[in-house]
Amino acid sequence: RAKRREERSKIVAFDKKARDGAQIVRRDLLNSITSKQNWKCPYCNLNKKISFSQADHIHPINKGGLSTYQNMVLICRECNSNKKALTLRVFAKNMNYNFNKICDRLELLGKDV
Repeated sequence: RAKRREERSKIVAFDKKARDGAQIVRRDLLNSITSKQNWKCPYCNLNKKISFSQADHIHPINKGGLSTYQNMVLICRECNSNKKALTLRVFAKNMNYNFNKICDRLELLGKDV
């Protein structure tokens, strides 16, 4: 099943429909969150409403990232609007966030960083 999802993600990225693929993954990410009441953005580490979360490509599409479950994470609107197509390291540096702590939080979520 995971292999099929990865294949589908590669096809979506190839066809320049990454946004469509991202919406599918966002739905999966939302379903995987058990505690929707006390959700924290893994980038800024602030309590936010999960309903306003947005799916982010940890490794941006324009840098070769894919719309896969492993490469995407739910983050708050503010972080998503500031990150845009930046790499995670550049984003953390621009926002004065601790890159290593962000990586630790992402790894706890099972993401490859």
